[in-house]
Amino acid sequence: MLSFNMEYDLDRILSLVSFFSTQTNFCGRTKLAKILFYCDWRHLKETGRTITGLTYLTYKFGPLPQSLNDALKDKTSDLGKHISYNPESEGFKKPMIVRASFNKKIFTPFELQILDEAVFIFKDVKREDMIKASHWIDQPWTKTRNGRDVVIPIDEKMAFSDADAKITYEEYQDRKKDFEDVREMVCATR
Repeated sequence: MLSFNMEYDLDRILSLVSFFSTQTNFCGRTKLAKILFYCDWRHLKETGRTITGLTYLTYKFGPLPQSLNDALKDKTSDLGKHISYNPESEGFKKPMIVRASFNKKIFTPFELQILDEAVFIFKDVKREDMIKASHWIDQPWTKTRNGRDVVIPIDEKMAFSDADAKITYEEYQDRKKDFEDVREMVCATR
């Protein structure tokens, strides 16, 4: 499953939604999900952790973090109350209007580099083209679904078998365990 199962970090997610909704064109929920997946997958392959901590599932239109999608749709959620949509648009295509600012201080320099890279790549790409790209034959969504019509978590193991992965799956497992140990210690002191 693509996640460290981190607690939902509202400030981080809201900051990312704000960043991509202002730095890219045509940014509705579907495009946002694809951009976040790109950023998380890239970061995972190099560091052993994702930027968002979200879990991506294999929905019809590509990788989708269900918890984020639900929060964006729910106007009463902590995230949803900061987001509105262009009323002239429809469904997942609706460009987001975010009542929050991007806080670059909560991201590492490498994370910021990946965010800028994603803007460079996806700035003017439309939702439909992002969906097609997520369905290419060697992409994690396609490999996970394997021709089946199922909604299941995308397995992070695939990130470490990519030629451009900087760490092995075993190193990832060690880092994940270390992260969980630190988190447990921090939570125990509260």
